[in-house]
Amino acid sequence: MTTDGFGPWLQAELRKRHWSQTEFARRGGFYRSSVSKWVLGRRVPGAASLRQIANTLGVPVDEVLAAAGLQPQPQPTSLEHERAIAAIHCLPPERVRVVLPLLHALISVGVVEEGRMAGDGEREDALGTV
Repeated sequence: MTTDGFGPWLQAELRKRHWSQTEFARRGGFYRSSVSKWVLGRRVPGAASLRQIANTLGVPVDEVLAAAGLQPQPQPTSLEHERAIAAIHCLPPERVRVVLPLLHALISVGVVEEGRMAGDGEREDALGTV
């Protein structure tokens, strides 16, 4: 487990929000001394604290895990994936609430992998092009 990137990442997240370490500790229910150790790179929080950090900051847990060196950094998406994501972002919230669980279900059962329908040689992307 590395502490090299987590402290600077957390400090940057606090700066974005104009929060002091004390404010972050208060909002997240952390000890102020723990927050200081995290920011200074002396410690990496445990799993429960990492989840709470994500909740407090309003960022995905994966982002916090990656910053803590516990998960590979996300790879840049292809143009096709970016277009699909942009299409989802254009949907009204009630449609997003329907589409996202469907995508998660397709991924979890292996129907969709690496941006393709599993087993298909050719497929349509999210915007209907081949």
